[in-house]
Amino acid sequence: CFDSTVLAFYISEKYQIPVIVLSDQFIGHRVESINPDAIREGGKIGFRKVCFRETPNEEDLKDYHRFKLTDSGVSPMSFLGIKGGEYLGSGLEHNEKGHPRGDAATHAIMSEKRWKKFEAIKQEFRFERFYGPESAKLGVIAWGSTKGVVKEAVNKANAMGIPVGAMVPQIIYPFLIDPFLEFLENKTRVIIPEMSYAAQFRRYLRGFIRFGENGVKVVPYNKSGGAPFMVEEILNKIIEEWKDMEARR
Repeated sequence: CFDSTVLAFYISEKYQIPVIVLSDQFIGHRVESINPDAIREGGKIGFRKVCFRETPNEEDLKDYHRFKLTDSGVSPMSFLGIKGGEYLGSGLEHNEKGHPRGDAATHAIMSEKRWKKFEAIKQEFRFERFYGPESAKLGVIAWGSTKGVVKEAVNKANAMGIPVGAMVPQIIYPFLIDPFLEFLENKTRVIIPEMSYAAQFRRYLRGFIRFGENGVKVVPYNKSGGAPFMVEEILNKIIEEWKDMEARR
């Protein structure tokens, strides 16, 4: 949570985009002991990069284009009070100067500009965590606060001689499909545990990934009622699916 919030501010400032950090009730009620030295500057935990805003130079300020088209999609942004750095911040579609425009050509150009930022972000960061052997045929995909129990259950299963891997994405939009395809490359069955009776996360994934085309059987594992998953529940589900896979060999 701490790590993600720092990272969110960094991305928002560097790439000039809004970043939404999703949390859940589990975080609000959770108590955990953390070594304060580990999260201080120079510690072993957490994202510590500082972003300095890209500002316009003297030439830019002669005819300042706040939303100037660039290769990265990020435009030099002036600070309050810089002479020549005044601009209109419109919530409508706009041209390079920030003036509202409603024509199709401008919208297409500015949409491409904004999307370039996502490509740059994908090149700078990896937003997923992997656990267990890559070669495992059985996998688990989870997100949010379910990560902790999944990680522990996967570690226990592998210690028992049951090969299973897990993937936990830290960002769900823009959807980064390549890490998912890498994870699924060796998988024949994937368990998707989530605190949703209607399997909301699984349905979301199906909008981007054709599991069947990749030869992967999806096993939804849904839970509702507010009580979070226990490690034993995930572990038992892993054992159950592994036994079924072994019986079908």
